[in-house]
Amino acid sequence: MVESLQGHDSAGRNKGQGLLMSDLQKLYKSTRQARSKTANCRNTRVTEQKAPTMWKTVEFLYLNHQEVHDMRPPYAEIVELCEVCFRDHAAGTADMPPKIRVTPRDEMYVHAKPGYLPSFDVAGIKWQSNVEENPANGLPNNIGLVVLTNPDDGSPRAVMDCSWVTALRTPAAAMTALKYLKPADSRVACIIGLGLQGRCHFDALLETGFAPDLETVQIFDLRPEAIDSFADFVREKSNIQVVKADRPETAVRGSDIIISCTQFKKNSDPQIIPEWVKAGSLALPADVGSYWTPEGRDLMDKIYTDDIPQTESFADYGFFQGQSVRLDAEIGRVVIGEIEGRQSDDERLMCINAGLSLYDVALAQRIYERALERGVGTRLPW
Repeated sequence: MVESLQGHDSAGRNKGQGLLMSDLQKLYKSTRQARSKTANCRNTRVTEQKAPTMWKTVEFLYLNHQEVHDMRPPYAEIVELCEVCFRDHAAGTADMPPKIRVTPRDEMYVHAKPGYLPSFDVAGIKWQSNVEENPANGLPNNIGLVVLTNPDDGSPRAVMDCSWVTALRTPAAAMTALKYLKPADSRVACIIGLGLQGRCHFDALLETGFAPDLETVQIFDLRPEAIDSFADFVREKSNIQVVKADRPETAVRGSDIIISCTQFKKNSDPQIIPEWVKAGSLALPADVGSYWTPEGRDLMDKIYTDDIPQTESFADYGFFQGQSVRLDAEIGRVVIGEIEGRQSDDERLMCINAGLSLYDVALAQRIYERALERGVGTRLPW
């Protein structure tokens, strides 16, 4: 087809070949010229382009699991931090959107919990997973990180383990509720669920002194070895009498302060019923009330929480046996004096703290400050 289009010249040469060669030569020449121009242009751009902006050096502090534990402040100080969080939250000055949940597996979830606390001028987020099977694999149920951000320029300030932050701020929030809702009689406390949270709650009871008349602690766990270990733990720390209960009812009956630190999960096995609950008692469920039957919760004269919308949202995820939970007021309103707390010695009260991200941000900031003062942690470049 090419030959028929090209023809022959008078010397018998194939015109097509001559034209084709000529075209190829021209194409080759033009290609080389184009490449040369492109190279020149590139060189020109490199020469004319300003050097990339060099950002100023920014470092953040990394604190691992042990370092966070070592930098923990006393419980009395953590309670003060929680009170500030309650006040800012109740006053509407804190910025705390609802926590975001993703569920990659059944009975496992990850929460993103951001917050800004104006009283300390710090922003942060906790990225925390909850995996029920983790202890069997050598990890805590709750594992993740807290990131603190400088609100002036948005740069990272610190990154730290969140397990101890959660373990410490949870009982501190409960002790804040105890401070404002305390029963007239606080001689007997009950702790159900004797893992890390159970131990931290007992430590907080001792250190804060909000149960000054405490004489007896009634303990229960599904694992007999956990009961024995916890009893030794109490005896090593105090002269408080320990009652090792053989069932939940024995632990709850007669208790002035009822603390449950069981697994907070959808398929929970609620146990606490109205008949067990003493008049005038205060319930502080670290498991967000999942160990209480609906009838047991309904018995309470008032149920407080740290954040009503957030606590209500758990029912939407299938917790609380899929039932809505009656919530009468936020504890922050009691802290700022907007409403009364306990109004009679016979009132049965409960405070379900779903967990404000503000607690995490405030405590992480304080741990960060203590680490700076003591030269603890690893400086990493941004």
